[in-house]
Amino acid sequence: MQKAHARIIWDVDFAPVEWGWGFVTGSRDKGVKFWGGERWDCVSMVKFDEAVTACAFLKSVVGEMGYCAVGLENGGIYILGCEVGKTEWRVVHSLEVRMTHAEGVTSLAWRPKLETGIWELASCGDDCSVRIFEVMFPGSQI
Repeated sequence: MQKAHARIIWDVDFAPVEWGWGFVTGSRDKGVKFWGGERWDCVSMVKFDEAVTACAFLKSVVGEMGYCAVGLENGGIYILGCEVGKTEWRVVHSLEVRMTHAEGVTSLAWRPKLETGIWELASCGDDCSVRIFEVMFPGSQI
């Protein structure tokens, strides 16, 4: 079993019901950890170059993938993906740097636009701004 985070945990979010039992944590130790199973063990970890300050699961499985947005202390935003039934989370997309925050990301939230198959990702940051991104995942229905 992997240990808990080494530094303060700045965010947590539950996985969608379709994914099963699980949650994600983001920490100052520059890691995102995915927890699950009967004993809530750490089943996967992704490390970044900056502290993780925000994380948010997409509240639905798209195709055969689960997704999670991750915000960093430097303003960067990444989308992680994992196949249903697997535990290997990985970066599948990074949002364009010139479009993200100049300072740390403080919160992330998803909203579906069901009629188009596009999801919206809202982010807010220490730079006192809010950003809204449109994200289309492979396997989304249009």
